[in-house]
Amino acid sequence: MSFPAKTERVAREQFQWDVFLSYQTPDQKTVGAIADKLSQMGLKVWWDQWEIAPGASFMKLMWAGLRSSWATIVFIGPTTIGNWQNLEVDQAIASHVSQGRPVLPVFLPGVPDPDKVDIGFLSLSSRAVFGETVDDQSVLNRIYWGITGINRERTMPSAAPRPEAAALPELESNQESIASLARWLRTGNVTFFVGPAVSSIGPNVPPRDWEIACQLLREIDLIRTGETNLLPSVDVAATLYAVSKTDPVLEETVVRLIESRSASVPPAQQRLAELLAKLAQRDRPRGKRLEKQLILTTNIDLMMERALLLKNLKLTRVVQHKSERSLYVTSYRDVNNVPLETGRLDELIAGAQDTQVSPEAVGSLLTEPILYKMRGSQDIPGSCALTRPQLLAQARAAIAEHLIPAELQRIAANTPIVFLGTGLLDTDFQYISHTVLFNSWSSDHPKYLVHVAPEQDKDDGYRRMEAGIWDKIKQFGMRRNLTTIEDSSERFLERLMEAL
Repeated sequence: MSFPAKTERVAREQFQWDVFLSYQTPDQKTVGAIADKLSQMGLKVWWDQWEIAPGASFMKLMWAGLRSSWATIVFIGPTTIGNWQNLEVDQAIASHVSQGRPVLPVFLPGVPDPDKVDIGFLSLSSRAVFGETVDDQSVLNRIYWGITGINRERTMPSAAPRPEAAALPELESNQESIASLARWLRTGNVTFFVGPAVSSIGPNVPPRDWEIACQLLREIDLIRTGETNLLPSVDVAATLYAVSKTDPVLEETVVRLIESRSASVPPAQQRLAELLAKLAQRDRPRGKRLEKQLILTTNIDLMMERALLLKNLKLTRVVQHKSERSLYVTSYRDVNNVPLETGRLDELIAGAQDTQVSPEAVGSLLTEPILYKMRGSQDIPGSCALTRPQLLAQARAAIAEHLIPAELQRIAANTPIVFLGTGLLDTDFQYISHTVLFNSWSSDHPKYLVHVAPEQDKDDGYRRMEAGIWDKIKQFGMRRNLTTIEDSSERFLERLMEAL
């Protein structure tokens, strides 16, 4: 094997992933436990069990993951190195030599004498050795040090948290907005919009739109791994993919990608469900008619359904189909003994009886809380509006043929609105602004856009493009009576509950 003579230094920030995990199949369970621990330490971990869906091109995605990862861990278990792992190691060493990217040999529990294991070129790199278990924090800290250059065992200036993990500022305007919302919620309801960026980025939560766009464009070879600058919007990326692969294959691909990243309920959805459960315990004010609690979403995943059911909130779900004129209404009111396992919970959601009704007939079926899914749902095949033509056709039909239930539009127009997980320039925000919220902008009720500043969300390819004009974006929102709250969705909801 030959190596490039010229060394081209690169930085960790240029890579999509912090570390790629190379291992033997017999060590999969042990490596999975380590992957969880490294992820909890704030590292972006590429592990095939998280990133390669069943039926996907294993070799293609594996090489893409290796190229887009800053560091590589080579796990050496009782069976040592072999088969595909040899190729991964060779590629990692070549990258290490040519670009200065770390390669870390890590011995797993069960290796009798690591000093006697022949690991070839890997012996040139400093190693980490687990004893009887993978719970040794000092070994995990050593691995973290090898990847980031930060020694967690010592207190040094260089060990400051990465910008996206740093504490967010306590802005006075944030406090005033939260206090105002809390006062309203003591006697009224708020319409919440849940967008695609509501949760932090991680291997166990659904991918954000920019991640989906990257994956689609890579699969049809329009961008290379690691290219995330000036990405087209996800609906444009989906259109290009559909032209290449067809609409059904597009939906199947996106749903499969979401399912591969849905191991848990994201914290933001959990906090919103906790807030609604707390509001359900309020004393209803005498003589005042409360608008029903409405949650709008353009997400097609099942995270919001999961979160509400786990808090024993018996919801009504309304799903807008991308092309059909009737709506899918599901009442989750007779659900008892909600399973805690996410797989069984998704089966419960998918197995519930959907009733197809006309928009005019929906009003009589709505009992709160109401979850209105505007772009379809992953458990209703063929329902998801993903491409630009599909979105435009759905929006045109929704307006011209009055497909959006008038009751939902009325609720949104008569309550404050809180936008979570969407930006002012995002396709989702523009879509709902011109459909279900079309009449809401003329109302006097306040509207809040909850979003961290771009420099606090550097991993999001779309947020990075807003960095240079963030102040102008906020000013543009103010002209539409939209107040920006610079906070994460999870932290905002926690603070709102505390203020009640």
